[in-house]
Amino acid sequence: MNIQSSTKAWKWQVVFLFLCYSWGWVIGQLHYSIYEELQPGTFVGNIMQDLGLTPSDIIKGRLQLGPESNSRYFDVDQGSGVLTVKNRIDRESLCGSSRSCFLHLDAVTEIPVQLFSVEIEILDINDNSPAFSNTNRILRITELVTIPGVQFPLEIAQDADIGMNSVTQYRLNANPFFSLSVKTRKDGTLMPELILEKIVDREEKKEHKLILTAIDSGEQPRSGSSQISVIVLDINDNAPVFDESLYRISLLENAPPKTVIITMNATDLDEGDNSEIEYYFDDHTSDSAKRLFDINTKTGEIFIKGLVDYEDSHYWELSIRAVDKGIPELEGRCIVQVEIQDINDNPPEIIFTSATNAVPEDAALGTVIGFLVVTDKDSGKNGEILLEASPNLPFKFHHLKNRHSLVTDGWLDREKHAQYEIIVTASDLGSPPLHTQTKITLKISDVNDNPPVIQQSAYNAFIKENNESGSLLCTVSASDLDEGVNSELTYSVVESQIDGFSVSSFVYINSESGKIFAQRSFDYEHTQVLNITVKVEDSGSPRLSSNASVFIFVLDVNDNYPTVLYLDNSGERIHQPKIPKSAAAGYLVTKLSAVDKDSGRNAWLHYRLVDYTNSRLFQVSEASGEIRTLQGLEEVDILEQKLVISVSDHGEPSMSTTVTLLVNILDSVVNESPKSQDLLTNSMPTSDMTLYLIISIAAISLVSLITFFILIWKCLKREDGGSSCGFCVPSKSGPKHYMDHYKPTLFLNNDGTLKYMEVRMVPPETQGPCYPTCYPSTTENDFTFMKPLDFPHLKDLASEGDASSSNTMVNGSSQGNGDLVVKERLDRETLCESGVSCSVTLEIITEEPLELFGLEIEILDINDNSPKFSTNVQTIRILEALASPGTRFPLESAQDLDMGTYGVSQYMLTSSPYFKLSVKKRKDGTMIPELIVEKILDREEQASHKLLITAVDDGKPPKSGTSEINVIVLDINDNAHVFYHSIYKVTLRENTTPKTSVLKLNVTDLDKGLNGVIEYFFDYHTLDSVKYFFYLNQQTGEISAKGVVDYEGTDFYEISIRAKDKGIPEMDSRCVVFIEIEDVLWF
Repeated sequence: MNIQSSTKAWKWQVVFLFLCYSWGWVIGQLHYSIYEELQPGTFVGNIMQDLGLTPSDIIKGRLQLGPESNSRYFDVDQGSGVLTVKNRIDRESLCGSSRSCFLHLDAVTEIPVQLFSVEIEILDINDNSPAFSNTNRILRITELVTIPGVQFPLEIAQDADIGMNSVTQYRLNANPFFSLSVKTRKDGTLMPELILEKIVDREEKKEHKLILTAIDSGEQPRSGSSQISVIVLDINDNAPVFDESLYRISLLENAPPKTVIITMNATDLDEGDNSEIEYYFDDHTSDSAKRLFDINTKTGEIFIKGLVDYEDSHYWELSIRAVDKGIPELEGRCIVQVEIQDINDNPPEIIFTSATNAVPEDAALGTVIGFLVVTDKDSGKNGEILLEASPNLPFKFHHLKNRHSLVTDGWLDREKHAQYEIIVTASDLGSPPLHTQTKITLKISDVNDNPPVIQQSAYNAFIKENNESGSLLCTVSASDLDEGVNSELTYSVVESQIDGFSVSSFVYINSESGKIFAQRSFDYEHTQVLNITVKVEDSGSPRLSSNASVFIFVLDVNDNYPTVLYLDNSGERIHQPKIPKSAAAGYLVTKLSAVDKDSGRNAWLHYRLVDYTNSRLFQVSEASGEIRTLQGLEEVDILEQKLVISVSDHGEPSMSTTVTLLVNILDSVVNESPKSQDLLTNSMPTSDMTLYLIISIAAISLVSLITFFILIWKCLKREDGGSSCGFCVPSKSGPKHYMDHYKPTLFLNNDGTLKYMEVRMVPPETQGPCYPTCYPSTTENDFTFMKPLDFPHLKDLASEGDASSSNTMVNGSSQGNGDLVVKERLDRETLCESGVSCSVTLEIITEEPLELFGLEIEILDINDNSPKFSTNVQTIRILEALASPGTRFPLESAQDLDMGTYGVSQYMLTSSPYFKLSVKKRKDGTMIPELIVEKILDREEQASHKLLITAVDDGKPPKSGTSEINVIVLDINDNAHVFYHSIYKVTLRENTTPKTSVLKLNVTDLDKGLNGVIEYFFDYHTLDSVKYFFYLNQQTGEISAKGVVDYEGTDFYEISIRAKDKGIPEMDSRCVVFIEIEDVLWF
């Protein structure tokens, strides 16, 4: 029977008894007390005796129990009136947790009708043990934030027994972190609470096992227990920690991209998101380092993403930040120092500097041509260099003032080698060695050391007589092994006399082409051969020349008629020879003699009979011109025979002369020799005849002599192996002193073998021939400096001496004082960036003597740059309460392009009670500022702090730069919300309709965000029966009626309320609401 049904039964019994008493039926009332759980048949009492009845009264009246439901627990003996237990009685089933428990019986007699009321009190025995609805209770407590003294309500153990048999105490196993507190509620219920004695740290112990025991006070005490698992919730109170604070690694340069150089490892004692770590470069890692290295945010692998070059930098420092994913984030830092090791990856670099592009071929031994600067960016053995040049060339290197000078080591001859390509090989001593080759192209400039060479020593020109003036006779061709002006040739005819006339009146030569032209028309009969000398001269300095003989042969043309000798000067060509009539056949009538001024075939004559009286009498010899009879003349009738004789030459066209003979046939002829005067009278003049004979003899002799000399010259040329002295000797009879002017010079190689022989024509006053080797006297280190052609000015060389762009900023003075002046503005920071030292290297070349000087100009720094921060505002987020004093936060380093004392020398921070500044010096000298917490921060007191950091250099006057530091204090859930009251008392009338508002709770929380969002709940001390009648809105905290509240059921309710925020970790607070129920009478 529950409490509600028992209450209804009592109401009906009261009404029944009232009626019975009113009608006189109720005779008496009995009261018995028994313990629950008695065995059936157990004696309760004797109704007959207790009512004073006799056995006869009972028999007559037939005593029996009323029909109520309680009668099933008892039985009465009608004869004796003994009341006994009929069935098992369980007080907890009948009356629940009610303090008192009564069963009411009605004993009725029929005759007379009498009603007796029997009240049986059921006494409790300790037959129930305390029990917890949840034998394994889980309680979550946030580490560190939950302060000692915080109470956590525990579940109330349920014991169906009452009084001393119910729960009278709670016990908790010993634990240094927790204790037990027990409170007694208004209804006497004991409420256990767990009290935190010490701050719990999840990293020390993440779970605590407790045993809560509830004990009653029965004669034989009973108990029940529940295990309480206190799980310590993690907050992000541990920053990631690297295995080491400083890592040192060595890395070979030129490592390929994506090569992992180190894997960072940081540990975080927290768990979940609070222990998940990501890796980053912090602000102290330079941008140049970030371009070279990268970090995997998940794995912490630092790998290469650029070109690692020892020559750019042999040291890098990386500042690494490990950040967890907690709220708020915590981070740890370390430094990775990367030492770059040099490998032999840079071949030597060769820079050749020369003041001239060409070397004269007559340069003396040891002449400096240019300078080689050989460098290697590598260091140690990798930077040591060996220099080699192409072998078997007339050049070598000399080490001079840390440079290599290229000097001549042999005689130069442009005509043999107009250009040299010197392959210079520079090799370092690395392993493996690297080589660099460069080709130096040297042009040999020409010197006029070669006279013109005429293709032929003698030229034969042939021209027909009667030529036109200006006719081309021949072309003299010459060449000169030199070049340029030295090879520009001029042709001329050496002045001489021919028959008393200047040779220039006979011939003309084109000075450029060497073509020889006739100045007049030649007459073979007057001149058969002209001998002229052609001079070919170059334009060099000094001028050199060569001569050639030109023989001009005038060729005969058939321009003269045959002339018959011994004819008179009258011009009549009639001859009257006389012959005897007795002349027999073959008789010589006469002989015609004719001559022709032409020569050769043009002068070869033949005779023929062209007209005659009788062709059978005479004949003419074609060759001799003899006229003879063919037969006897006895029978000839005509005594005067006419013969016409034609004398013709063999020219083309043939020219002829006719002679008429009148042959007189006489009976007798006196043989008279012609008188000498007749011969002279009938012939050509004696002077003309003599002249013809002399010319013919002279021409034949001259042709023979020339032919003889040509044959001799060709033979001599074969014997000399084709060598030419550059001067043509027309005959052995030439002047001997010209031969004395040829001086041979022998040029030998270094090994003593003959290199070549040079034959030059020298003035007569020079020394005799130099057959020994002609070496200039010099020592190995005694250089002869030449003055180069087109040597640039000093200011030009200053800009050519260095390949860098900086050399254009200085300029050599064009004046003779050699002052070096600044050409344009010099900015050290532009030239050398952040280099510790800054210098500009120049090379200065002097002309006479040719020398190379290295010039290094150091650019000194001035304080022309102020320190600068990349950001004007630096934002730092610091977790309140958890950032203990001494915690460091790195700040951005200011950048100052100046160096040394002009760079950043100190940092200053505005005064603050919460922070101070610390400055560390890195290995490379960079100053690293850090912000140090001096006092614990509380966001609820001050949400942000404004600071100003100033970077100052040591210049005069000093320059500075500033940056604002905005410290934002991050909220943690460190403030529990507070109810307006710890105990609320409310009066509520019974039978209130559902959803009636009973009370609206309100709390305040100093935190913000989710840390300040509140939700409301019934806690474990609120009975389920209470939850049946009341409803709590989680968001608003409003308590409203849920079921019908009955005063007769209970007149008082106690509700335990828990308010909880949504922070991480959660914080909660509690209050108690007492509800008094007012009774309302319904009748």
